[in-house]
Amino acid sequence: MKANKYAELLPEVAADLEKLEKDVEGLRALYKFLRKKAGLIDRERLEAPVANGSEARPLVGMKQIEAAVMVLRQAGQPLKTRDIARRMIDSGFPSDDPARLKTSLFTTMTRRTDMFAKAGPGLWTLAKAGSH
Repeated sequence: MKANKYAELLPEVAADLEKLEKDVEGLRALYKFLRKKAGLIDRERLEAPVANGSEARPLVGMKQIEAAVMVLRQAGQPLKTRDIARRMIDSGFPSDDPARLKTSLFTTMTRRTDMFAKAGPGLWTLAKAGSH
């Protein structure tokens, strides 16, 4: 094929590529919707590297369980429920009632042994992968 033949194919390939990009975008939106409806948390957000001080309020818009995981990951050590709640609020997690958040966190972490583990009296850490 000569160079002009390749050039003639470019608009068609570009159109196909644009259509595929739209299809992928739609599939990603569907995937995110289905994960949300299934009650699954966004693992990609939880596993992303934590950048200290990169955002003033990084927990805005997160679910409670996601925010708790992020706080424990960033701490790198076990924390008390009240300290997790305080750090969540300090990092932008919306809560009008810190005591209610603490109680809700305790209940969630007690039930979600796949994600949280007791590390001592009143202390919580992240559960080790594959331990349950």
